[in-house]
Amino acid sequence: MILFRLRYLIAFLLITSFSYKAGAEVCDELMINGGSNWFPYFYRNSGEHYGIVGDIVLQASNRINITPVIGKKAPWKRILFDLKNGQIDVVAGALKTKEREKNFIFSNPVYYSEFHIFVRKQSQFEFNDLEDLIGKRGIKIRGMSLGQEIDEYAFENLVIDEVTDTDSLFKMIAAKRVDYGIFYLESGFSELQKLKLDQSLVALPYPLTQQPLYVAFSKQSRCPSAIQQLIKEIDLMIEDGAAEEIAKTYAYTKSNNRVIESDE
Repeated sequence: MILFRLRYLIAFLLITSFSYKAGAEVCDELMINGGSNWFPYFYRNSGEHYGIVGDIVLQASNRINITPVIGKKAPWKRILFDLKNGQIDVVAGALKTKEREKNFIFSNPVYYSEFHIFVRKQSQFEFNDLEDLIGKRGIKIRGMSLGQEIDEYAFENLVIDEVTDTDSLFKMIAAKRVDYGIFYLESGFSELQKLKLDQSLVALPYPLTQQPLYVAFSKQSRCPSAIQQLIKEIDLMIEDGAAEEIAKTYAYTKSNNRVIESDE
């Protein structure tokens, strides 16, 4: 009788342990966030559309029956901190650097973005190369990478202040506290319109750089299996054209310094 009870207890513990582990690996939702005021890559629009990269992540999540939970608006540096520590699972849109690769898993490129130099309309200067920025004072968003090569050059040769939000960035340019600001082309046009600065600030025509955008995933996520599924589904969306169709619903007019969102 004692032997029977002992065997029963062992079997019960094994089954319980297996069930707990299996249950722990089941994730039916993922915490997702992205850069604030980052049209058209990630932005909040009445809870339905979240920009090119945001919509790709949401559609991929729905295709594998994972519920995407969008986090609250936060400074970019805070979002990366939360991703590093597993407090959020996915960042919809980020540049890849050597340092970030130590902490995050990256998808294949899902889109490409252009960084441009924004200046006061009355204080435009010729820009063709990074050397043209030497001796001038610039500004960018704190924690924002410009790509590995430019980050390293800027650290050694340029003076670039940092702010936490785009409002501060463009207002400091307008107030002549800096000579130029660095931001994404389409997002910048959108922000200038909202701030009513689109008549006084412009983007220089030559791009600072064009960089691929990725979806970044936390290495500390509680849902590694779901993340691997999501990565595969994003790849499928790139292959079957679904990602491109999402990108087509967002368009901008570069020559007029204005942004247009398609109604399609």
